[in-house]
Amino acid sequence: MRKPISQAQLKRLQTLLTKANLREEKEEIISHYTNGRSTSSRQLTSQEATDCCDWLQGIADQYQEEDPCNQMRKKMLYYGYMMGYDEPTNDRQSGLPAKQINYINVDDWCKKWGIHKQPLNKLTRQQLHQTVSQFLQVYKSTMKAVGK
Repeated sequence: MRKPISQAQLKRLQTLLTKANLREEKEEIISHYTNGRSTSSRQLTSQEATDCCDWLQGIADQYQEEDPCNQMRKKMLYYGYMMGYDEPTNDRQSGLPAKQINYINVDDWCKKWGIHKQPLNKLTRQQLHQTVSQFLQVYKSTMKAVGK
């Protein structure tokens, strides 16, 4: 039998969701890490909690709260992650950490398909707002297509 999530892991998970500003997406994130088995963090196994916390720590560490645009960038990275952008798309991405692959793929999307055709970190606040709205529509369409 799999070891259930510990109280310490549960507390860390909640803290990281807040630090990464992803509390609103908690159920979707938990569902992803349990392969759709549950949306409750209390139903995570210890290993699932560890994997989820490691990913959230990467998101929380990647950006500092001083920049008001970082929240929008985190949303883009979250949506990318949920759509599988953390999977390598070419040989140069093989062996890279998933969060780095996710960033590269979201950045590439911004440059190729984004309304402003600019790298993610070069978008102004107004441009980010427009690009996040555009990417959200892609995310919703993708989730609808896969039945989530």
